[in-house]
Amino acid sequence: MSTTYKRIATLSAVLCIFFGGAHAAFAAVTVTAATGGTNISADKAANAAVPAYTTLGNIIIAENSNGDFAASQTNRTLILTAPGGWQFNAGVGSVSFTSNRDINSASVSVTSSVVTVTLSTDGNANRSDTLTISGIQVRST
Repeated sequence: MSTTYKRIATLSAVLCIFFGGAHAAFAAVTVTAATGGTNISADKAANAAVPAYTTLGNIIIAENSNGDFAASQTNRTLILTAPGGWQFNAGVGSVSFTSNRDINSASVSVTSSVVTVTLSTDGNANRSDTLTISGIQVRST
């Protein structure tokens, strides 16, 4: 088994465990995991002749019931860490949310090793919210 294949398998497993774990730990939300993180060509690795990042699909976190995102939260964080042998494209990525709901602000910061989403909610927790993380790019190191 090639090193690149092992790294891809590891990243896929970590993403599945993270999002599977998030779904189990926060049973009231539905997490749609990013697509595009499997079968990434070794020709795109950081040490390849022409290295390139691969853009993952959207990561969507949706409430199943009003109040699944707690009311009156200020600057709460969700942190995604790249597994060993992988890196994010620093500064690339975005976060969005459904307007006029309980989430009233959200931002994202991407370094080569960590994606940090920071969000705040109003005091109501009475409307169904969806948070979408987009444009995250990865490559094997």
